[in-house]
Amino acid sequence: PVESRRDLRRTLDGLSLRHLPMLGRDMFRAMLHPLRVAWAAPRERPYARSGSKKPSSRQVVIEASTVAAIEAHCGTRIKVNDLLIAIVAMVTAKRSRSRPIAVLYTMDLRRYSRTPHLSATNASAILTTVVPRAATDRLADAVKAVRAITQRQQRSFAGPAFLLVPMLMTGATPHGV
Repeated sequence: PVESRRDLRRTLDGLSLRHLPMLGRDMFRAMLHPLRVAWAAPRERPYARSGSKKPSSRQVVIEASTVAAIEAHCGTRIKVNDLLIAIVAMVTAKRSRSRPIAVLYTMDLRRYSRTPHLSATNASAILTTVVPRAATDRLADAVKAVRAITQRQQRSFAGPAFLLVPMLMTGATPHGV
């Protein structure tokens, strides 16, 4: 069954009072994070113009054998999400000459729920990895740097903080906490 309201309460119901200090820390970091992103490398080369009049998208399937070959090249087990973030960081680094690289990705917040459930709520947070420029020359280095960042974010409360800070700053919202 899907809950009738678009409500974040059930998504975050696995958090308890003992999580408050860490959540507070990560909410403070979430308020400072835009400064890190603002310091990231600006895009200096424009994207290529498209002749299409419609938005375009492309679905890419990465075969298990391709992932295995990339893991062999990197010398470590990787998550496909980390691989994609690393590739985007490497491409972005080619569009600028200096400073770290910011890449956005989504984190599913249902991991903070007490029990698995279907939800009508958009229970995702948009997080940013700020990848050191030195790690964007080789795929193996980029994957290792991204993995360290995403693992740190997954062990923290960066996802809930991403949603709760703006909600606390703007007051009542239709999502009902």
